[in-house]
This record gives sequence, structure tokens and C-alpha cells, in this order.
Amino acid sequence: MTTAERRLAQWLHTAAARIEGLHLQRIESSTGSGIPDIEGCWNGVSFWLELKAVDRLPVKAHSRLSTAISPAQRNWLARRWSVGGRVFVLLRTGQSRHMRYYLFPGSNVSTLTLLCRATIREYACRSYSSWTHSTTDGLLRKILHTVTVIGAEQRDDEDNHDDL
Repeated sequence: MTTAERRLAQWLHTAAARIEGLHLQRIESSTGSGIPDIEGCWNGVSFWLELKAVDRLPVKAHSRLSTAISPAQRNWLARRWSVGGRVFVLLRTGQSRHMRYYLFPGSNVSTLTLLCRATIREYACRSYSSWTHSTTDGLLRKILHTVTVIGAEQRDDEDNHDDL
């Protein structure tokens, strides 16, 4: 885990302490490769988060982001999503007032190697700006809503498309 990712994990745990019904557990596993950084449960709904953070976006619009997601991580996330798990990559970009947060569902994990400044919003299922939320726990609540509620809706949409 990079220093920027450790700061993201710390932010999550600090904000989580103020949210009732939320339990987050940081995972540091030597038993298997590719396991996400955070396992969580919010009001009875379990989910996994792989944390990625980059302090600076590339200057050129089509230069790729250095998200450093390993093949083992891609495989784990895609496999868990395929069997009904709620698994997302939470990517933080920028610093200070310029921070943005992006959520990518496990079904989109292969696109993380293609991310650049021009395509990041296209591949994310949601994006959030840190300066538009008055509190960190307010921002985390938005992220949790996406992971638990909208994640289920997105899965339902995928299932319906399979029938077409």
C-alpha cells in the first residue's frame, strides 16, 4: 500500500467512526494475493473496497494514471463480482481542495489499466468532489450508498441485459 493509499485508508476509518451501523476492517493478508484492502459492512450489507490513490493527475489528457492494480487484484475483484459480491475500487485523485473520489465496480476492473485524465469519469460508476461535501462523513455516506444500494441496482441491470 502506497503512502497516498494509507492516507485514504486513514480517512475512511476516521469518517467511519462517526457513522452508525458501519464496520470497516483493513485487510493485510499473507494468505492470498489480490484480496482488497478493506472489508466492510453497513447496516447488514457486506462489501469490499480496493483502495487506490494518486496525488497528481497526468498533465496530458491521454497519459495513463499509475493506479498499479495487479493481475491478482483484477482477478479477485472480477471473480467476486461475478458471484454476486459487492466489490469496488475506490480511487482518490488530487490533494487538498482538488481531491476527487471515483468508484469502479468489480465488473469494470479491467478498465483501470486504461484510465487517463480524459476517460476516468467514463469508466467510474460514480464520482465525488471533496469540496462539495461539508463533512467527511457526509462524503463517506454517499460512497456507502453507492456501494450498498446502487451496487445492487447495477447488478440487476447487468442481469436484465443478459436476458436480451
